[in-house]
Amino acid sequence: AMVLSDFTVTESETGNFRNTVSGVDMTAFYNEMLKLFADGFPGDWDIHYLAGISEQNYLIIYTSLIMLLMIFPIFRRKHFGWYMKSLGRNFWIIPSLFAFIFLLLAFSSLIISIILSGMKLPELWQIFPLRFLFFKLASTLFAYSVLVKLLVKLPFSRRGSFYSISALFFLVLSLFVLTWIDLSLSVFALWPLCFIFLFTLTKKPIIKFILLLFSAAWIIYGLVEIFLLRSIKVIELIILSPVWGNLLLALILLPLILGAIRLDILFHPFKRLTKYTPLVFGIITVLAVFIILRTPAYDQQNPQPVSVNEIIVNGEPGKYEIESTAGLPDGFRTLLTEEILETEDTADIIDTETVSESFLNRKTVFTSLNLPDAPQRLKISIFSDEDITLFESSYPASWFPSSKRLDVYIGKNPPVPLDFSLTLNKDAELKYRITADYPVERISYSLDGRYYLIEYRKTLISDPTDEQ
Repeated sequence: AMVLSDFTVTESETGNFRNTVSGVDMTAFYNEMLKLFADGFPGDWDIHYLAGISEQNYLIIYTSLIMLLMIFPIFRRKHFGWYMKSLGRNFWIIPSLFAFIFLLLAFSSLIISIILSGMKLPELWQIFPLRFLFFKLASTLFAYSVLVKLLVKLPFSRRGSFYSISALFFLVLSLFVLTWIDLSLSVFALWPLCFIFLFTLTKKPIIKFILLLFSAAWIIYGLVEIFLLRSIKVIELIILSPVWGNLLLALILLPLILGAIRLDILFHPFKRLTKYTPLVFGIITVLAVFIILRTPAYDQQNPQPVSVNEIIVNGEPGKYEIESTAGLPDGFRTLLTEEILETEDTADIIDTETVSESFLNRKTVFTSLNLPDAPQRLKISIFSDEDITLFESSYPASWFPSSKRLDVYIGKNPPVPLDFSLTLNKDAELKYRITADYPVERISYSLDGRYYLIEYRKTLISDPTDEQ
């Protein structure tokens, strides 16, 4: 492995450190890198598609399968022509089924929102995302198995081959769309496409059933990986989004349900089995609800987060803003402010000292800010009844005429005390409003078998215009 060495470490006047690399070191680094990879970059850098297959090999497999799909109709022209006529005549069934599945998924999302609201744990899905995904899929399939009998009265095609070719057509369309978005995403359509293609060729029901399970395996694997990685935005999209997440799930489920319909229509053993499908999925759904309701939301490994922000204005007793993802027991807020967050008896006041020096029509104001502790962020706003003409400032600053406000930009982790100077027009009378935000302090606490992670923030405000 190559690393850059001989860093030059310097200390600035504010006490902050920074690393710099000389131009000679950087040039030597690039020269060494070019020599090492003179024959090209290693192929294993591109192994991120499927089971360690490189991009080049994946492209070969991809194009080979597409060519096979294009060549296959040549050897079965009669069947292919009949399939296309059947697909064109009954094409309306595909969007109808898609809309039906989407509505069921949207209803499942609504049920999840009601459960979270009833438990007063709106972020419980972030702690146990797989359980909510399991419930959503199980409840959707249960509702489908119960309500699908209503669709039988509609003029749906009775030929199972239509549903096989529909699943194949839908996956081909999905493959091209995913390839256009990103080649690496195409594997989620290419994998089921291969097994659905074999699904259409075989006549034995048990083999069809096994191939249908294999077609769903990689999609299930991808969803589980996303949920285990705790990609919160994607998980929220899939579980709670009323529109886009359910559209995505409907796209994933539609070809699998089309394959299941194919089995149900043609083979009588599967017809007898489907009589018990509502009961099976109903039991699974009830079990999923029981697990969600009985599982403790917060434990020692997943404590309940409690956000506390203490705002102190001009040294007066602080006001507490307390928020949590779930409800807090009676008396906990008082316990929190009077005992748990008991701090040292120090004066939380921002002391501002100014000295002015005038020359002609200008004056230079030297300001020194003294704080009890070093803040993480410092916001300085200076107000004036007269317009300010800023000639010079020791820190970046901006004048906003509409609000008659001058903002001085200090940055993070400023030194204490902080000194800065402003050179401006002589007739400007300045009023300072200073806000100091301190770093978060995390405190673990347990009460009556419940565990909490308290994130405490303190904000000091110096504002002479405040009535307090």
